[in-house]
Amino acid sequence: KPLIALVFDQYQNPVPGVLVTFAVTAGSASVETNATFTDADGLAQTNCTPIDETVNGGVVTVTATATIGGVATNATFNLTATAP
Repeated sequence: KPLIALVFDQYQNPVPGVLVTFAVTAGSASVETNATFTDADGLAQTNCTPIDETVNGGVVTVTATATIGGVATNATFNLTATAP
């Protein structure tokens, strides 16, 4: 599943063209695209992939940030992966 950031203005309208930077700050995972711009609906997204899904029964907990206009917001994502 993708990591998605929604950017809106003070009137709750989506804002296109805003640079959003994604980063994994804890856990064993990588993001597909580190920086992307919001679309017409104010959405910016990237995929997050666990690096080692063979530990802890295939459950990987990752903390990622989305930085918008220099303000980072932390969110915790629980990724479940199945070892090949």
